[in-house]
Amino acid sequence: MAPSTRLRCIVEIGHLTSSVEEGGASLKGAPAQNQTCSHSQSLTGQSSAKRSRTSAYLPMASTFTAGANFEVKPAKNQSPVRFAPKLRQKSAFREAAIWAAPLAWDGPWPWWMANVEEPEQVSKTTSLLVGVLVVMLWEVLCTSLAKEKPTIVTELVALLCRGRKEKELRNQRQGLAHVLCQKMDEFSQENAKAHFWSARTWSRDFEPSEELSTWELEDSSCGPSRFLPLPGMSVIFFAEHTITKRQSEGSIDITLLRVGDLSNEVAVELATIVGTAKAEHCFKASKGLAVFPPGLSSATFSVELRPHEGFISQRFFVVHVERILGQATMGSCFFTRVRLLPSGVWPEGLKAADVECPNPSRLVRLKMVWAFAAMMLRRRGIRLWKVMASIVWLDFHRVVMNTLLLNYAIYDFCLTKASFEAACHRLPFIVLAKLVLVCVDRLASHVKAAMLGSLSTTRLLQEVLLHRYLQRLGWVTLPSDVLHLGTFLHMLFDTVPESVTYGYKTIFQLAHSSVSMVFSVLIALVVQVLKGEVPPRSAWQPLLWILVPMCWTVIISVCQRRSSFNRWAVQARDSDIEKTSAMVELLNCRQWLRAYDGSYPVQHVRSTFDDAWSSFLEKRTFFGIYKNDTQWLARYVGELTKMLGILFGGYAVVQHTQSGEGNMTIGRFTVFVSLYSIIVDVLYSFIDAWDGLVYAGILVEELAQFINRPSRWLHQLSDEHVEPESHPVLTGSFAIKLASVSFHLDAMPSKLSSTDADIPLGRTYGIRTLNDASSLRRQLGEILGGLREPPGKVDLVGCARFLLLKPPVTLATGSVLENLLSNAAAWVRASDVIALLAMLGIPLPPPSGAQPRHALDPAVLLQAVKQAAELHGATPSQLKSDKLYAHCTWFRDRCVESDIDVLSQITRAEELLQPSEKFLFDIARGLLADPEVLVVQDILGVLPLPLARNALQVLWLWQRLGGLKGVILALEGGMAAVPPPFPPWLTPCGSLPRTVFISESTIVCAGLHLSRTIDSWLLFQPSGLLEIVEGGSIDD
Repeated sequence: MAPSTRLRCIVEIGHLTSSVEEGGASLKGAPAQNQTCSHSQSLTGQSSAKRSRTSAYLPMASTFTAGANFEVKPAKNQSPVRFAPKLRQKSAFREAAIWAAPLAWDGPWPWWMANVEEPEQVSKTTSLLVGVLVVMLWEVLCTSLAKEKPTIVTELVALLCRGRKEKELRNQRQGLAHVLCQKMDEFSQENAKAHFWSARTWSRDFEPSEELSTWELEDSSCGPSRFLPLPGMSVIFFAEHTITKRQSEGSIDITLLRVGDLSNEVAVELATIVGTAKAEHCFKASKGLAVFPPGLSSATFSVELRPHEGFISQRFFVVHVERILGQATMGSCFFTRVRLLPSGVWPEGLKAADVECPNPSRLVRLKMVWAFAAMMLRRRGIRLWKVMASIVWLDFHRVVMNTLLLNYAIYDFCLTKASFEAACHRLPFIVLAKLVLVCVDRLASHVKAAMLGSLSTTRLLQEVLLHRYLQRLGWVTLPSDVLHLGTFLHMLFDTVPESVTYGYKTIFQLAHSSVSMVFSVLIALVVQVLKGEVPPRSAWQPLLWILVPMCWTVIISVCQRRSSFNRWAVQARDSDIEKTSAMVELLNCRQWLRAYDGSYPVQHVRSTFDDAWSSFLEKRTFFGIYKNDTQWLARYVGELTKMLGILFGGYAVVQHTQSGEGNMTIGRFTVFVSLYSIIVDVLYSFIDAWDGLVYAGILVEELAQFINRPSRWLHQLSDEHVEPESHPVLTGSFAIKLASVSFHLDAMPSKLSSTDADIPLGRTYGIRTLNDASSLRRQLGEILGGLREPPGKVDLVGCARFLLLKPPVTLATGSVLENLLSNAAAWVRASDVIALLAMLGIPLPPPSGAQPRHALDPAVLLQAVKQAAELHGATPSQLKSDKLYAHCTWFRDRCVESDIDVLSQITRAEELLQPSEKFLFDIARGLLADPEVLVVQDILGVLPLPLARNALQVLWLWQRLGGLKGVILALEGGMAAVPPPFPPWLTPCGSLPRTVFISESTIVCAGLHLSRTIDSWLLFQPSGLLEIVEGGSIDD
């Protein structure tokens, strides 16, 4: 055919007549009834000739039969050409043009689209391909620009690159010692190798270098000899080991005291260290001098406090000694801790009366929830508004845009007011618009999921709760009892997450429901306006009908069942506390009894745990059923309303279709059914949110009562300021003052009289009860150790450190030496650690090639310490040591067989240690910390008798020799008397007198012959009074 060939096809439905004008050439085809084929297929036979633009185009709805054959009769000297109606391969350029045509062309098909398939097929194919391409590009864009990276593209890349896998690194919890060592190197502002206890840097015999091994570095100190009081020197103490201030007070003064020779001027260089309180936010980082003028015994160092937004139950920072300029040494630890207590009530916006009420009303609980939610929302900042914008957009798309696309764009723009050809051209644009909306939905949903802040809010609340628990508070409803660990774990892992779910996230649910409701009502009116009509009454009246029956649903579900809801919620909470407490008791029982074959008591506690779990499951299940039934009271009426709407709306559509009466078209009916479903779902969401707010009121009430309970540190704020001249360090009046009425038996409170008990420091005390009431005995031990808050007044010596040792024992990661040095005094060396372990009956060997400073034989070590005690007027009791030495030999052989030394990992050592030896490790940690007051509770009773008696003797020697310094000096033979200028209470080591409290059962006391060791008894009389009895007055 010549290039100038012009084709003109005319197609009629049911009969086909085709003609081709080319000189005298004509094309005729056989008719085919009800079988058609597209005009593009009729031209595929011209693949070998150059095509010309058609002069006339087929209508979009006309098609040829799929199996029709056509023949072109040419003019003279031309052979006929047959056409086969089958598809052929197109080039890549042609296919790309076909895909893009419907998006850019609204006129007749161009020449390169002449042999395409049906136009609706082109629309579908193009929409799918472009949609996939847009989604992929959008995901790549979101992944590259968003701060919180989406994961879809990452997973696709990982699937395509299966051969390249990154090595997974196991995140192991760092040991306490390792973390402290890292922080120690960061604490000093002058020397990068100084640390939290600056004395460890001072006491190095040489400058540490990288070539030193761990043993050489930790054994390089000169020990306690550098810190001994000498003639012409003074000994410096912090007036308070822990100082408590409200953050709103503006500044705090750190007071230091000194005793001894006051004729010289001494300066102490101090610096602040961040803790949970951050510098420049809570306080101003400071570094300066506290100067003692000649003749004065006190000096101060001021730190500026700054107001900080947000509530944390306690913040703290540390003020530590960098160095001392002058003839002086430290008699206490080298740092003091400053606690910053917040002002006001938690959550912010409440009054003290709101949280102090034991049974608050529903209105007060809702007020708590609102204050809680407002506090958490304020801390989100700009992210809150991003989340709100995302919620508004998601609801706008779901309610408004979907309705417009359904009722206006598709129904009017394509179906009823456009030809088929125009509709095929417009549909891809509508699909593309919908695709753009979906992509924006993707971004909004990602912003909402990433910036909602539920996890960070949970972490903040758990941080507040943990800090509050570490203040060692009493339980809310039982002031004389301690907060049980099970109750704390319930609040930490159940109450806090549920408070965030029902008290914080519910606010976003209410915002979502409110926006959906507003858009649903407005869109019914907007659709009519877009059509150029005035919204009739019949357009918005059905939207009001749905609210009438829902009012009864709200009344039933929200008001009628509230009292029962609160009761079952409280019962479910209490059962969860009992379950968690029983679990903790079971674990503690295993820890306490692992030194014995105590299977029967453990099984008894296990049965208690099973019963508590059964009760919890029963009450929690019923509470869930009750909540679900409340929801279904609303759903019954809501679904009935939807069915009535469909019924009456369907009759109106049928009437309009058949007779033309009314204005309920199919499109309008579809819109109203969709809006009915949205409104009913929104009402369900409102009722569910209300249930959540009521439940959150119970949860937030529990948290608020616990967090706002006055701590044992608050009484120090109300006390009168103590002048330095009347401080115990200067007066020598070291005594623990407490009201014995705090320890009465609850059965006879009226028979008790309030008396004060003064417990002087510097002695060994035993805590006993004549009726073996172990709870009272442990209560006193926990009060002295700072774990329990009594209702009465307790005046602990502020400059003394108190340490409570009690089972169960847990070991951290890292090496054995790191674990033991992590909480040790600053001057302690590695050799001192090995010597103390050997004295306690666990002679852990040093690393190969090391030369310890002390002997490794426990017999030699104990004999040296006993001789030093006798020189200072203390005569230790004689113990049978055969079994102890046999145990030491057996332990040393096990270490050799397992190749374990003091530098081995604690995980390996724990496999070697027996249960009783783990408790000895805990005693070693307490002695290495060298506190002024040590409370040993229920540890000696879980040790075998030879090890328990030996541990008791080591504790007694530690107290008599003035602490760990005296023990190490006794091993080195350097123990001397205190020079005359110093006060008589000062120990030969230059520190406060040590005090030991031993709390054991009556049977353990008799087995250990405790009356031969202790100086005085703290005895609970049968009447409930606390009495101090001199040692030896009570028979074992």
